[in-house]
Amino acid sequence: MFAAVLGLTRVLLGAACAVLLLLQVVLAPLFPPPPELLFMAAPRGTADLFRLDVNRALVVNITRSPDDDTHPAWSPDGQYLAYYTRQAGRIDLHRMSAIGADSHRLAETGAAGAYPVWSPDGHWIAFSSARQETAGVYRLRPDGTGLTRLTNRMTVALFWSPDGQYILFLADCDSNCDLFLMHADGSNLRRLTRNGNIDAYPVWSPDSRRVAFVSNRSLSFDLYLLEIDCDDSAFGGCPVHRLTENRQSDSFPAWSPDGRFIAFASDRTGDYEIHLLEAGCYRQPGGCAEQTTRLTTRPGTDIVPLWSPAGDSLLFLSAVGSTFDLNQLTLSTGAVRRLYARTLRDGIVIWRPTDHPNHFLTISQPS
Repeated sequence: MFAAVLGLTRVLLGAACAVLLLLQVVLAPLFPPPPELLFMAAPRGTADLFRLDVNRALVVNITRSPDDDTHPAWSPDGQYLAYYTRQAGRIDLHRMSAIGADSHRLAETGAAGAYPVWSPDGHWIAFSSARQETAGVYRLRPDGTGLTRLTNRMTVALFWSPDGQYILFLADCDSNCDLFLMHADGSNLRRLTRNGNIDAYPVWSPDSRRVAFVSNRSLSFDLYLLEIDCDDSAFGGCPVHRLTENRQSDSFPAWSPDGRFIAFASDRTGDYEIHLLEAGCYRQPGGCAEQTTRLTTRPGTDIVPLWSPAGDSLLFLSAVGSTFDLNQLTLSTGAVRRLYARTLRDGIVIWRPTDHPNHFLTISQPS
């Protein structure tokens, strides 16, 4: 009798689980997961990684390590994180689940330089290494196999193209910085810029055909644009289109998800504010000056815009001493909402990739 009851119970439980699984599949499109951000903060002195539910401003610490956990990168499916951890003076590349479990070491890096980046298909992780004679840019599989050096050039930043074909990186940054491009397997390395000045903060267009970046080639820092299908054999590298002309500083470009606009930070009004321009403004009569709009009018320093997945709002940072507040600006109303206060430090903010693939926000204190 007991065995029969136990068997019936198992059958009923199995049926209930099947129904729950079916409901998850059917209802998932109707109730998508809330938009989330991943960022780095140090409220306890050492750096940890945090997830933030944007709708509820709910923050969860997912590392809680006595060591510094930094430079996070979310896998394209949102299931895993690659990041650096510092233990006993050594910095290694690690991978763990997005909820903070099952962390394991993938490779030794020697220094926390460029942020690791995932290929859009999730099959590879690219990272930089500063290990003496083996310095350069590498890639490996998420399980730690297939380690390959792509180039021996040292880089401070890596950017995988949205279509997965290319890796863009910054190199030769002793006195200046230039943009380099290679295929994802390390072949066909090209130097896109070579002008003796600083070319930095590059960002891919959504169609992987153009790159917006910052340069001081005209004395002040302005925004420029180049097409990757260009002739880089000239003295200065690829031809570029100048997007802004400001005697102060324009920086931190961010391409809208539809590729129509570029948001950026500028101190042209006396302090850093968020501005917006049309990406094709250099083709229009009057140039980009007539196609530029100021979005914030707040006292203090507002920098580093990041588009929402739908393109209807922008995240940006406000400097508060040596830390930052993370804010959200609704474009239709101009309303600003603070999401996280005063404990954000140099690091990265990234949307969960299922919401906002291949768009991330690099944070740094403006000079």
